[in-house]
Amino acid sequence: MPCRPNHRLAAPIAAVFVILGCSSDATRPVDRPMVGSVAAFGKGTTTTLAVTSATPAFGDQGTTVDVHIHGSGFAAGAAATLLLHGGADAHVKTNSTTFVSSTELVANVTIAPDAPLAFWDVQVALGDKNGVGSEAFEITSAVILGSARRAGM
Repeated sequence: MPCRPNHRLAAPIAAVFVILGCSSDATRPVDRPMVGSVAAFGKGTTTTLAVTSATPAFGDQGTTVDVHIHGSGFAAGAAATLLLHGGADAHVKTNSTTFVSSTELVANVTIAPDAPLAFWDVQVALGDKNGVGSEAFEITSAVILGSARRAGM
């Protein structure tokens, strides 16, 4: 059965920006943006923040480390935070965030000796925008394997 919208467009120009398709309920039209619409060309949109990786990708408990955060949309004033399961945790403190370029920041991070061993999200906030690299940083435990001085060495 063909899809028949049960309403008319208010103005013919609106047809440029909307394609009417059918949902699973053939009596209800579904509005979808058209490729080539104002939204697709980026008018009225803002640059988004994205976090793609962190280097190093890990840090040991009880250390302070400079983490290079890679992504896009960064600008001066951006602030990096490590999140555990989507929320801030007092075991990890960002001491400073330094803007390097639109694709790189450096976050100086202190990891408490009792910080949870886990993969942490790396969040970059700038104004009302946020970008998150899910589980981009791992907190690890340095394990001393033994002394270099052993009997017979």
